[in-house]
Amino acid sequence: MAEDITIHYEKSRHFRVIHADGAYGGVAPSGYLHFALYNDRFPLPKVGSIPIDDNQKVTGPEVPIERKTGVFREVEADVIMDLPTALGFSLWLYEKAKEMARQGGMDFQALEDQIKSPGGKLGA
Repeated sequence: MAEDITIHYEKSRHFRVIHADGAYGGVAPSGYLHFALYNDRFPLPKVGSIPIDDNQKVTGPEVPIERKTGVFREVEADVIMDLPTALGFSLWLYEKAKEMARQGGMDFQALEDQIKSPGGKLGA
């Protein structure tokens, strides 16, 4: 007779919530799926200036003096999975995306078709 196994969840000391705008990766030489989750933002200024008057009172907003141009892609975490885990994860994620669309009143199939089309997020 089979018995249930109780699973206890515990957050590691490195646990944190992250936002992901995308992922980058592929199959590693080890054969595992290896991908990094990242978020995109504009670079923060390295140096800024706040205008003040003779009484040291702020007279306007901070103005960036020195900053990088472009987009800053911050890599948050790296994930490594074997094939069975990757397949299970992809099926779980797909079902959760459908649930998310349903709860948001979106047409999941239309969104999926748009993403897969040329020029879409996953298109060529």
